Amino acid sequence: MNRILKIGIDFLLLAAPALTALMMNLYVDPFQRGLFCDDESIRYPFRDDTISTLTIALVGGIFGVSLIIIVETVLKASNDSFYTNDSRGIMVYKWKISPYIQNLYHFIGLLLFSMSINQFITDGTKFAVGRLRPHYIDLCRPRIGSFPGAITTCDDPENHNRYIQNFSCSSGASLTSLKNGRLSFPSGHTSFAFVVAVYCVFYLESRMKYSGSKLLKHFIQFCIICGAIYTGLSRISDYKHHYTDVLAGLILGSVISYVVCFHISKLFKRDRYFDGGPDV
Repeated sequence: MNRILKIGIDFLLLAAPALTALMMNLYVDPFQRGLFCDDESIRYPFRDDTISTLTIALVGGIFGVSLIIIVETVLKASNDSFYTNDSRGIMVYKWKISPYIQNLYHFIGLLLFSMSINQFITDGTKFAVGRLRPHYIDLCRPRIGSFPGAITTCDDPENHNRYIQNFSCSSGASLTSLKNGRLSFPSGHTSFAFVVAVYCVFYLESRMKYSGSKLLKHFIQFCIICGAIYTGLSRISDYKHHYTDVLAGLILGSVISYVVCFHISKLFKRDRYFDGGPDV
């Protein structure tokens, strides 16, 4: 019963940061930052995403989970010493949990936890900072002034070199799109890509065993990091983020995965790991 309670608490703590981020996106308004009409960094044209939010979430999540399942299954099939020791199975209520399931629970659970924490920190920072995206002027088309006779636009010379807070948008864009236009820093696509990529790279470094080629593992790691880098670069070329947003997302995702892999998981704690295996 204690282990069932522990698993329930784990799932609650896993879901809490992600649900908080979801509630933030649904019910919280970002910091209402003003703008300079002649700020060239926010005057880029609006473009569709090369990699959509749904695509990065599904591909990243499915890839990370699938990679762990494949590696652990291969290790089990190759009679890895951890799996051949029946004493490492544990009882949860009336069911005996095999070492294979323990490993999947441990490694996949920590990957999902990394993703959840990353989403919470990324979205919290976005809403607190409220930085305008590079395409904000095109998305919004600001209308400046409080009554019809005094309305001007960003193209009018009198609005140059002025910090403007009293404006409305005349583009007809949805409220959701306009809200999203204030969530540039840091790049959520990049932080998510790197939290998954760096976790997978460290996971492979610890768990992948293949004597047929010394470079295969490192080539796979290289490809994973290249995928994350491409995701970040696409956000700059799509005019969705400033390069500093992408750099911040890269650092944030990488640091979270580093902390989880080296200070929370048992990937690199071999003395403890081979003693009793991951906890459930």
